[in-house]
Amino acid sequence: MRLELDKCTVRPWTLADVRDLVRYANDKAVWANLRNHFPHPYTEGDARQYINFSNSQKPLCNYAIEVNGRAAGSVGFLLKKDVYANSIELGYWLAKEFWGQGITTCAVRAMVSYIWKEFDPIRVYACCFDWNKASGKVLTKCGFHLEARLERHVVKDGRLGDELIYAMIKK
Repeated sequence: MRLELDKCTVRPWTLADVRDLVRYANDKAVWANLRNHFPHPYTEGDARQYINFSNSQKPLCNYAIEVNGRAAGSVGFLLKKDVYANSIELGYWLAKEFWGQGITTCAVRAMVSYIWKEFDPIRVYACCFDWNKASGKVLTKCGFHLEARLERHVVKDGRLGDELIYAMIKK
């Protein structure tokens, strides 16, 4: 899948993206809004491992967000299993220098459309930390509603916070 959008392109990762991935992912401001399995510092080895993992998935679930010819972020999803099989979790991040330009909203909208079309889930959801107001705004602009606040549910870099769960439900 390759989606040419107004503000960005959503496309598969390639090993040619290693340098950009390290450059943009190795930012504590990005890391602070993501789960701990996203490493910091972010090394070339981390980038190669992530790209190889992403390209080995069947179906492909993780994509680069390309801005001005550079892989500046990621958008993807996790197909849930077992009793959660009708749900898909969405995740994303974007390099700090591109924040506030509508790029993430554009990429998330496109990915959500792709998910509904290709997988037909009952529920698509995304989680963010309460201090990441911009992420909540992205999700709201894309049609998600705040479904739950899990109070004092996350600890990131010694900071205790709430996890917010935004969802879209097929009626």
